[in-house]
Formats: sequence, C-alpha cells, structure tokens
Amino acid sequence: MKRGLLMLLALIIVFSLFTGCDKQEDTGESKKTPGQTSTADTGDITEAPTETDEVSPYNFAIGKVALNEKGLATEKYEYPLPLSTTDEVFTFWYTNYVESWIPNGDYPSSPLPVEVERQTGVHVEYVMTPSGTMVDNFAVRLASDDLCDLSTGAGFYYTGGDFRKAVEDEKFFINIYDYKDYCPNYIYEVTKDPTDSRTIDTIFVENDLITAFYLLFTVGDGSGGMNYFIRGDRLERFGISNEDIRTYDDWHDVLLRAKAEIPECTYPCYIYRTIELTNCWGPGYDTLAVIGNVGVNKFVIDGQPMFANTTESDKELMTMINQWYNDGLIHPDWSSFGSNADINADMFDTMFMVAQMTDNGTAEHQAAVSAQSPDATRGWEPLIRPMKSENQVLHLGGEKSRFGYGSVAIATSCENIPLLTTWVDWGYSEAGSFLLSYGVEGVSWEYNEDGKPQLTEMMYNDPERNLTMLSTIYTASDLNDAALVDSFARCAFPNNNRQYVKEYWNNYPYDNAYTWPTGAKPTDAQSSELSKYTPDLNTYIQENFTAFIDGSKPLSEWDSYIEGLYNVGMQEVTDIYKVVYDDYMAAKAAG
Repeated sequence: MKRGLLMLLALIIVFSLFTGCDKQEDTGESKKTPGQTSTADTGDITEAPTETDEVSPYNFAIGKVALNEKGLATEKYEYPLPLSTTDEVFTFWYTNYVESWIPNGDYPSSPLPVEVERQTGVHVEYVMTPSGTMVDNFAVRLASDDLCDLSTGAGFYYTGGDFRKAVEDEKFFINIYDYKDYCPNYIYEVTKDPTDSRTIDTIFVENDLITAFYLLFTVGDGSGGMNYFIRGDRLERFGISNEDIRTYDDWHDVLLRAKAEIPECTYPCYIYRTIELTNCWGPGYDTLAVIGNVGVNKFVIDGQPMFANTTESDKELMTMINQWYNDGLIHPDWSSFGSNADINADMFDTMFMVAQMTDNGTAEHQAAVSAQSPDATRGWEPLIRPMKSENQVLHLGGEKSRFGYGSVAIATSCENIPLLTTWVDWGYSEAGSFLLSYGVEGVSWEYNEDGKPQLTEMMYNDPERNLTMLSTIYTASDLNDAALVDSFARCAFPNNNRQYVKEYWNNYPYDNAYTWPTGAKPTDAQSSELSKYTPDLNTYIQENFTAFIDGSKPLSEWDSYIEGLYNVGMQEVTDIYKVVYDDYMAAKAAG
C-alpha cells in the first residue's frame, strides 16, 4: 500500500513538472500577446509584474490603473523608475532637421536622450537618418523587412497603401489598442474629454484600432501655432493698439495708413502663393483660403460638403484681396513666397504685418524693430483672425487642435512590445511630460526667482538659431517625437509673456459649426474613386484660383472658372463626400 502511494506521488510530481514546463514555455511565446494580466507569476521577464512579484525587472502599469467598461484608462499613472533594469536595446528610426546644430553632431549623446535613458533605464539606439533621405530609406526598410523597433512618422512615410490596413493586418506595425493596458497615460490623454472628437477620432481610427502614438499638447490651440503679427512700434506712431484691429476693414485702414505715412512700408502686407500659411484670411468669409488638397481643405454647411477655393464666399474673399493688391498693400512678389524663409532680411525691415510662429514672432525679427525704433517699447504684436464685423461668430478654422506633427509606431518584430510601449507611454506621464516638454535643467531651462521654469538664453536669444528648431534637439521634437508636451513650455521667456500670444490668438467668437468631422473618412473604395478626380482638380485650382489676386485672371471670369471645376470632377467628388458625411452621421446617431 505504501509502495503504491509513493508511486502515485511520484507520478503526480512528474506530471506537475511537465505541466509547469509547458506553462513556462507558453508564457515565453506570449510576450507580445495583448491582455496579459498582473496575476501571472511565472518569473519570465517578458511578463508584467504582479503585486507580489518583487523580482520583476519591469515597472509596467497593467493591472494598476482604473478602467471604464470599455477597458480604457480613466486616470493617469506615474511610473516608478526605472522602467526596466534589463540590458535590452531598442532601435529607433529617427531624424533631425538641423543636424548641424546638434552638440558634436551626435544626437544620441546630446542632453535629452541621455537623461531619458538615465531616468527610465531603457536603452534606445537612435538610427539617425538624414531628413532628405527618409522616404527612400523607409521604403527600403519595408521592402527588406528591416524595420527598427520604433519608427518616427511611419504613417507619413509609408507608401504601401493605406497605413491603417498595414496595422490591421499586423504586417509591419502593432495595433496599439491591443496593448492599451501598457499605455494608460496615452489612452487617458486621448479620451479624457469626450467632447474632443478631433483628438478621439484621429487616434481611434476604429473603435479597436490605434495606429500610432502622436505628440499631444496639454491645451488645444485654435491658431495652429501661427498667425499674423503687426509692428507695434509703428502702431505706436498712430496711437493704436493691436486690440483695435479686429475686422477686415480695420486691417485695410491701418495698412493704407502705413503705406501713406511710413516711407519704409512700400508694401505693408505679405501673403503667400498659397494665400496664407494658416487659416487666417478665409474663416471670416466662411471658407478656407489655403490653396491645397481638395480632400483636405473641406468643410460642411447644412450637411453639404464644401471645398476651399470653389464657393461664392471664395469669390467674395478674392474680390477683397484683389482690391488690396490694387491698392498697393500686398507685395507684388507674393507668388514667390512659399514661407517666411523666402522673404529676405531686408524685406522684414519694410514689413508692417506678416504671419509668424508663436515662439519667434516677437523675437526672431526683433532686430529690425530695435534698429529702426531704438526707443520703442513695443515690438511685434499679435493680431486675431479678422472678422467682417466686430460681433461675427467664426465657424471655421479655429477648432482647438492638440496635435503636433510628431508620431511613432512600434514594429511587430519588436522583441519586447510591452516594455517599448511603456517607454513611449512614460512620455505622457507627469514626470516624463515635464522632461520632454522642457528638457534638461540647466541646459534648456532653469528656475526663475518665482520658482517657475523659464527658458535659458541659449534657447531664446540665439541670433542664428530659432527656438522652434532648437526645441527639436533639446526637448521633445514637435516634428518627430510622441509625448505630452506642455503647451506653454515654448512660452517660458523671462520678462516676456509669450503665453499672451497664444491666448490672444484664441480670443475671438468661434463655434466650430462648419468644421468637417475628423471621423468622416472615405473607405478604401471611395478613396480609390476620389483619386480619379482630385489630382486634376488640385492642378486646376492651383493654376487658376490665385490668378484672381493680381488680376491676371479678371474676376469677371469667375463663373467660367467654376464651370471648369465641374468639367474635371467637382460634382463627382462632392457626391462621394456627401455619402461619406451622411454615413458618418448615421453611424454616430446609432452610437
């Protein structure tokens, strides 16, 4: 009897050993599988740690954050650091647009990435790629199945068709939604405001599909970070405040006065070959004046899709701009200006009003003000978007956007997706966001006498290097990174409240009534059909619309111009987008 019991115990022990081995092997294979819970206590380093697993080398958030009924995080999570104590190395396909400004020409050894690694304990190898070769290099990596673990701008550089489809098929990049338990901060930042449909619909391509991590700002900005500034020192001569200039008529009157009374202001106003660099001119006329892609510059009025450069409102706007051109207010070389980079330094001496970025609009060209008005107390000052009347409510162009240009995607070939997902998500935590927003203390920022962070002189007072591009080196790059960035970090100037500029630009009546919903997107089949018409429409508009500015095409030919649009597919494009909009609204109503 005893012998039989011993044999039975032996068999149980052997069976337990084998089943234990099987369990460990399965766990090892599932290191990329979503939905792992904190109850797994296997000791495998690819698993999330549990409350009792004190030897885990990882500090994951899974199982430690409150979730709603959809399994989405309802609170932020502050990661214990380091995130990892392993020696794993991740590769990051990356670029910088001002490589010559990088200390010693070596971004990975510059202050920010060094400090990020020190704090997180995660080793990242930056695969630096010249910005001019990014498209070709990415195509080669895709074709040779040689993607880095993390890629900047993958959705932008991807040329294999619909990037959404590439993620759905899990051929190249992960669906971040499947790893949502490892990125609660990102999920929370995207979903915390149910009324922010622009952010939610952009990130959640489908209810269960997220293709990339995007750079998000803490506060939505309706100015797009760029708008018009006016020379305050010259306004001072007229006894006028920038706050007195609110309507198109106000703009016109002050420009006429500048041309008449200030000899340097031969052509006081600058527009661009796309009319503008931001949505400033058009919204007062219920349109978007930017010349560009028909599928991008669209809006909706009373359920009907509308397109920039095609409406009666566009004719009315162009009539006004043509008048200003004939009054000599607009520089005659406007068609050669693609951006401020095309405007030479001497021209800035003659300017009275020009579009500039928030962070350098009152600094980069301050030298011209100082040279011409050494005793002036006012420099470049912001203007709000013009309106037809003081009490007009604008319906377009002012929707609050939290997005920068930066984004990153994680490759399906990554060996430890939970850890890399966690590393990216740390950039949306309080601590990670602060470091990535401001950079390293003593390098890009320092505390002022009130105990608040302010930019160092290197960041805001370099005559050869502007803050916008310096920030791509010393803080999270708005162009290449994914993180939560403090919207006012670039405004932390000593004795110069740049925050005022952002707040002022957003201080006008706006109701978002005509904005095209972000979630109303064509299907693959509809996109294919649209591609039959949009290239010809875009070419036609670019070749004809701006000709009305200088009169090379008289406004009497407007109807002929519109007829030409319909000859190359305007009706077909309108009909397709009508279906897209109606389907979106029906789905939204159905919940």
